[in-house]
Amino acid sequence: MFELDINLIKVLIFLSFLILADVIMGISISLKNNEFNFEKLPNFLKTEVLPYYLSILSLSFLSMIEDVQGLGFQAITWTAIVAYGSKVIFVEIKNKISLLFNIDV
Repeated sequence: MFELDINLIKVLIFLSFLILADVIMGISISLKNNEFNFEKLPNFLKTEVLPYYLSILSLSFLSMIEDVQGLGFQAITWTAIVAYGSKVIFVEIKNKISLLFNIDV
């Protein structure tokens, strides 16, 4: 009924570390610029992190159910993970690194 995919779980843990690194770098940039507002942090989590990560978690859960695996949910899940992970790495973290260390990219 339920088949645990270890590789998928490892990727989800890695993706959560990427999100955490993105949040920490965003906080660091706002502290560096003296613009940190604690009230904006829950709004960021509500609008940026939770909708994407929770949808990936739900797709991952569906792709581990044996009855649903034949419908192609594993391919959809891996595509969503790659798309969101690429956005986090190549857009968000890249921009934050350039802002944090004053590097023109």
